[in-house]
Amino acid sequence: MGENSHRPAPPAEVLARRYGDCKDKSLLLVTMLRALGLEADPVLVSVALHKNMGQYLPSPMLFDHAIVRLAIGGRTYFLDPTRQGQHGQLARLGQPLAGAEVLVVHPGSAGLDGIAYPPAPERQRRSEQVTVTAMDAPASLLVRSEYSGAGAETLRANSAMATQAEMKKSLGDAMARRYPEAQLVGDVVLRDDRERNVMVLESQFTVPRMFSESATAWTVDYNAVNMADLLQVPGAGQRSAPLTVPGYPYAVDYEMTLRLPESFAMREDSESRTVADPAFNGTRKITLGKRGLKLELQLNLLADRIEAARTVEFSRKLQAWDMQRAGTLRVFKADMQGTPVAPPNEEARQRAALVKLDQAVQDAERSGREPGRALCERARVRAHLGQAQDAIKDATRAVKLQDQADGLLACRAEVYLLTGRVAEAKADFTRVIARGQGEPATWFPGAAWPTCT
Repeated sequence: MGENSHRPAPPAEVLARRYGDCKDKSLLLVTMLRALGLEADPVLVSVALHKNMGQYLPSPMLFDHAIVRLAIGGRTYFLDPTRQGQHGQLARLGQPLAGAEVLVVHPGSAGLDGIAYPPAPERQRRSEQVTVTAMDAPASLLVRSEYSGAGAETLRANSAMATQAEMKKSLGDAMARRYPEAQLVGDVVLRDDRERNVMVLESQFTVPRMFSESATAWTVDYNAVNMADLLQVPGAGQRSAPLTVPGYPYAVDYEMTLRLPESFAMREDSESRTVADPAFNGTRKITLGKRGLKLELQLNLLADRIEAARTVEFSRKLQAWDMQRAGTLRVFKADMQGTPVAPPNEEARQRAALVKLDQAVQDAERSGREPGRALCERARVRAHLGQAQDAIKDATRAVKLQDQADGLLACRAEVYLLTGRVAEAKADFTRVIARGQGEPATWFPGAAWPTCT
């Protein structure tokens, strides 16, 4: 309120009282840097409007944030003194404002300046290592996530304010949405390389009945959750203005490794698939070894915007990538030496799964998360149990809530087929194919490319 809504407080006052807003801290930092003989200036920036700032009429409301420009050693850095969790080398600090057009407060300024994109994008990696001693025994799941730049700073700041119990609950709840019976073992481990500005988070789980069993194979679902919200399908296919890619520049890796019992002897092989678009490049590769397999996904954002004329093509490519980002891996019993374990009572297993899925749907609804995937899985279970009406109701609701998400339309098509409604299944599968999913999952419900043979 008052004068200090727009005028920064004097640096000495900010230092004495130990707090200030963005313009207070920016002026304090500029004063300190200049006292060290360095070239530094305040900078005005809009957090929301990064591009085309010169097309707006001048206004004191156009910029809503203040940062600092520092020139040192022949390089220019834009520093945000309100940002928490920053450590290490200047060149490795995160830059969430990359690409923004800014106004430098300096007598020589004659127009807008810009914050350059980094020479290499930040990369976030997630690996999930599954170890199975017997196919009917609980699996061990080690999850490792590595963050750099802005991602490391966000994790560093958030983890400093969270207790071990809070972190365990958060990670445990997230894993339970995929595997309802998963139990976190031990403490969450954090490793902080402040010099390189890298954070690593590790958690260990035990997952009973991680694999679903049929007469011929075991299956396990995978989901690259670290890629889920980076790219969104636009609500309208036809646009008159470009579509922003908020996360650019960014790169994400996901890896899932299955280590199977010694009784397996699979054929060694590999297969890969790429979805390429001017705005992104996504690759999926599966490598089969004698006693296991490795799934590798890589997603690279290549542009900060999609031109209006390309949004329909972009949507098709993104839908095709979403079908690769989440799916099912299969391990066939024919690859197991000796006598496979006897299948459990399938109906009992399905009913037990239904109880867990009921809870997963309720948890999602209570927390405000989208319950689409949980509804889809519950629909499949209900269809297998002969609960046709409830199965179709769940699958239809999932599609209405998240029409473009993770193959939910294909899920409903499968449920229609399982409940004998062939015409509706055909209509949904036709829509799936029109969206660009030409994989075996479309032609043979329940299969996902590539299967492990």
